[in-house]
Amino acid sequence: MIRAIVASLVVAHGWAALEAESVPSLPDFGTPPSPMWSGFLDASAAENGTMLHYWYSQKEGTESSPSGAGYPVVLWLNGGPGSSSILGMLQEMGPVLINNTGGLMANPYAWTKQANLLILDSPGGVGYSYCAEMLTGVSCHITDVSTAAAARAALQDFFTTKFPELASSPLYITGESYAGV
Repeated sequence: MIRAIVASLVVAHGWAALEAESVPSLPDFGTPPSPMWSGFLDASAAENGTMLHYWYSQKEGTESSPSGAGYPVVLWLNGGPGSSSILGMLQEMGPVLINNTGGLMANPYAWTKQANLLILDSPGGVGYSYCAEMLTGVSCHITDVSTAAAARAALQDFFTTKFPELASSPLYITGESYAGV
């Protein structure tokens, strides 16, 4: 069920890149509590051919503000290493959570009640993120340094290409387990 939910998030829904990454509806839930986007960020500046999957949920109640501009952006990274941040999004702080029947329910304690929430599947090879090597059947070669460099490159893509209106928003980086190291 989780794969079906997330797979529907990465399917294109329109023409323009940002419109194509819009998530207008969630399976068996309907319209998300706040605007969402999901897609890939280019981390090639650090690791050639690496694309990191992101899921961005705008602060609730800011639909009239372009993409949540003016509100903090909280970046969530799951630890592991190698745990998909989708896990945290759907089980801990996201605007929707997986309920006891495997469906989705609104999270009354979602971080999106206070801020914009960005999750990043990092490094390449985790979740829906990938590296060029994976396209040839080989595993990604990653280190702590390359993971940090790829995440930085992906964030630059997020704030310059995808959501430049958020570039002046405060950025908070948080995570659990190995992500906090």
